[in-house]
Amino acid sequence: MSSRSIKILRVEDETSQRRLVAHHLTTIASFRVEILYADAEEGALDLFDTGGVEFVILDYRLRQGNGLHCLEELRRRDPIVPIIAISGIATPEIAANLLQAGADDYISKRELTGGELARSMHAAVARADEWRLRNVGLRRQDFFRA
Repeated sequence: MSSRSIKILRVEDETSQRRLVAHHLTTIASFRVEILYADAEEGALDLFDTGGVEFVILDYRLRQGNGLHCLEELRRRDPIVPIIAISGIATPEIAANLLQAGADDYISKRELTGGELARSMHAAVARADEWRLRNVGLRRQDFFRA
């Protein structure tokens, strides 16, 4: 089985959380990742606008900006790109708001494991791929790069 190359935008202002998620991402054998980092909403949107981002992992609480607002802006730019929201402080209401605003999944930082991240990523990528297959007519192999 070949692994899929994927460019990820990680929006997180805490270095320890960046490292933790990066470690989890390297344990997912089905993906080879390139990670771009932004520590604030504006920087995340600027990086996203440069093109090529295929997946977003977004923290809810940022020093500058807000994860929910950032998610809404990302969805305005691209309604299909997979987005996972992660937070250590989100209440059930905030988690519901993130999902309603277009996040493919929400993971609490307390529940974040490599397995949970892999499960969530696979589901989000499958959803985006299926949408593209139905609406753009791309073939499944068009999503894989050597």
